[in-house]
Amino acid sequence: MAERFRDAGYRLSIGGEGELLPGNLDLEADLVDIKIDVCNMRMAGNSAGTGSRVYVKLRWKLSARDSELYKGSSEGAYDGWHNGSSVRDSLLRAVRQASDNLL
Repeated sequence: MAERFRDAGYRLSIGGEGELLPGNLDLEADLVDIKIDVCNMRMAGNSAGTGSRVYVKLRWKLSARDSELYKGSSEGAYDGWHNGSSVRDSLLRAVRQASDNLL
């Protein structure tokens, strides 16, 4: 998710060991809703093939010390049904879409 924020022009503080450095802002993301459809094998007469679809809803909270600066939610989805996407890939793409929708 960090690369989505970097691509949108936000900077992250990362130390020499790759750890995030303490800063003034804290971004929390909570998974509020998730729906996953999976087809692992071709059924007789099923032309859809294998793949997965994922929908996520995330709740965001941006804080500075004890002050809440932003609170909201965003949604994302990915349909990898026809291209054989794994559940992991579809989930990561749905979260990426939810991040992009926030930005």
